[in-house]
Amino acid sequence: MRSGQRARYVKDHGTPDLVDAVKHGDVRVAAAAEFAKQNPPLDQHRLIAEHGSPAAAVQATVKAKADRAASKMPEPVPDPKRAADRADGNRARWHCLKQMLQAFLAMENCGNPAQVANAVRQLETRTFRNDTVRRLSRAAVFAKALVILLEGVKASAEDPKTAATAE
Repeated sequence: MRSGQRARYVKDHGTPDLVDAVKHGDVRVAAAAEFAKQNPPLDQHRLIAEHGSPAAAVQATVKAKADRAASKMPEPVPDPKRAADRADGNRARWHCLKQMLQAFLAMENCGNPAQVANAVRQLETRTFRNDTVRRLSRAAVFAKALVILLEGVKASAEDPKTAATAE
């Protein structure tokens, strides 16, 4: 059944030269179908002309695909338990935190909260202002939770009793 499907694919998507080569037994149906799947008809014509025959064009294409597959190195899958992988994630998080703190310091240097709010009111439409307020609220909640966790770590490091109960 598969061979029939491949033959139909070659007939529907292959060039007449490729179809004739399959009919005469010069090219296997499976290889011709793969060639037709990889190359649109104009490319099939070009490749057949470059290689001199449909059989040579199909063979060159199959060989090129095999060479690419053989030379392709699989990407290593990071092990989540490795300390180096965790350190990369931690470094990225620390970098994000540093950027956030720099942005807050820059905003603080622009004026007091009332001045910044007035500037936002003047520059943004109501829809964008509501979005800004919503995003700023989320950032404030996140920052507050971060502060609580960092202060909790600091307190547990200073007080051995707190560290024992936290565990």
